[in-house]
Amino acid sequence: MTQVIEPGEVHKLLQSSLDTLGFYVARLPQDWRTRRPENLVRGLPDTTPHAQFILAHLLGYEIKLAIPVLHAMAEGKDGTDSVVNGHVSWFRPYVVELAELPVEELFKRLVDVRREHIEI
Repeated sequence: MTQVIEPGEVHKLLQSSLDTLGFYVARLPQDWRTRRPENLVRGLPDTTPHAQFILAHLLGYEIKLAIPVLHAMAEGKDGTDSVVNGHVSWFRPYVVELAELPVEELFKRLVDVRREHIEI
């Protein structure tokens, strides 16, 4: 049986998750915010994604997958035709490009996109 969540509850969950993320983004040590290939993040193995990449991935997912599917669902469709597929590999180049932006800018864009989710 599918659980139905009321729109008001969805809005609260979306906002709450964003608030939690914002709490931690604001407290990131400066040297954890970015990593260039020659510049490892303190305390993390060199294969660990840096904060910019993680936020860029979240933003890319929201823009390239969630928003198109939500718009389609708002029109009464199932959303499957609104994206290439559900795997993130097809928009990875977009995420890599976004990951060049500062953490603060990525989070600001994520806030804007999340507001769009709530509006849909």
